Amino acid sequence: MLIKDIYERAKARGVHVKTLVVLERLESIVARDPNDTYAYVEMGHLWHLNGNYAVALELYNKVIALDSRFAYALCYRADLLATCPEAQFRDGVKAVADATLALNVGREEGFLQNDWRHRMFLRVLAAAYAEIGDFTAAMEAENEALAFTVTKRAARTIKHYLSSYRSQVPIRKKRGVNWS
Repeated sequence: MLIKDIYERAKARGVHVKTLVVLERLESIVARDPNDTYAYVEMGHLWHLNGNYAVALELYNKVIALDSRFAYALCYRADLLATCPEAQFRDGVKAVADATLALNVGREEGFLQNDWRHRMFLRVLAAAYAEIGDFTAAMEAENEALAFTVTKRAARTIKHYLSSYRSQVPIRKKRGVNWS
């Protein structure tokens, strides 16, 4: 295989070469195990970050159909449904339900400790609340996330979103709230 072939495949799929390599690896995993939820959620996340929301949502839905309590898939889908710049993909009510369930599952299963994961889940919940117009709840969740910051950059980002919520402006981001 020539490097030129890889670049051509990446261009044809509308992704960066590094993204293509990861996508193809994940696709080969799914070809071997069509029920590998981790591969599907990572593919969905890559498509989300690359702005292909329809494919991302389809993959998130597939993961959740396979495992309705897969917290990361719920969180990623909620992020897309709450913050997508394309209105046809937004669904605030579903985003709140997904983000709430993701946070609850994460807490129940004990993988949301005082770290970035807890902050990520809370920030998605805040964005989901903002999408349905509940800016008070959005600010509460975002303020709770602030307690889990360890860097000045993370704190600045959260304060920026708090300002948006105070102004009653929901978040619209191609890559969601956690992937600036």
